[in-house]
Amino acid sequence: MSMKKIELAHVAGQDPYGTALKIALEELGNADMEERCRKAGAVWAPRSPQGGVVDLRCLGRGVRIRFPEGYFEADGEAPPQWERVLLLHYLITASGAPPTGRMITFKQVPGGAFYYPAFARRTTQLLLKNFGGRLEDWLDAAGRLGWGGAPFGDAAVEVEALPMVRVIYVLWKGDEEFPPDGNVLFDENITQYFPVEDIAVLCNMIALKMVREDRK
Repeated sequence: MSMKKIELAHVAGQDPYGTALKIALEELGNADMEERCRKAGAVWAPRSPQGGVVDLRCLGRGVRIRFPEGYFEADGEAPPQWERVLLLHYLITASGAPPTGRMITFKQVPGGAFYYPAFARRTTQLLLKNFGGRLEDWLDAAGRLGWGGAPFGDAAVEVEALPMVRVIYVLWKGDEEFPPDGNVLFDENITQYFPVEDIAVLCNMIALKMVREDRK
């Protein structure tokens, strides 16, 4: 089954994430899971001829996925459906490509320019709305989540989202000449692990985690 069909499941039917989850599990049910995990930086432990367990780290926490049941556990609880779909898409798409050291923006991802207004609204604009005048508080919230700073803009946070994927959020506080602004940077290898729609979901998920951490 092609990734295009899996992406379309996000908008199919009344339960798009449930549909996408089902399709992705079927895709992985026919895959060489040892190879998939090797390319994704995950660990595969076969438990029977029909299934096994995947262990990987996502946003600093351990996640375990049991196949073929599709049972997820992260810190003793099941992650939300959309996060489960994201993790399965990561396992399906992972090419094993190492970081290149070349950074790109969302607009440089194939298809990113089309999605950019919605992407910016749910990532940089969300962060600016909550932290625009409080960049130190933003860094503190990110630090509590285990994410460190980076040498970009007036403040930046680097997130190891998955074993082969890192994301850098950059904010500028603005001045009399320029308004506050933000950007998101990725290693160029991001396109070897996610289609553009999933990159947008991942970045929104991270931004929301920082906002929620600040409000605790």
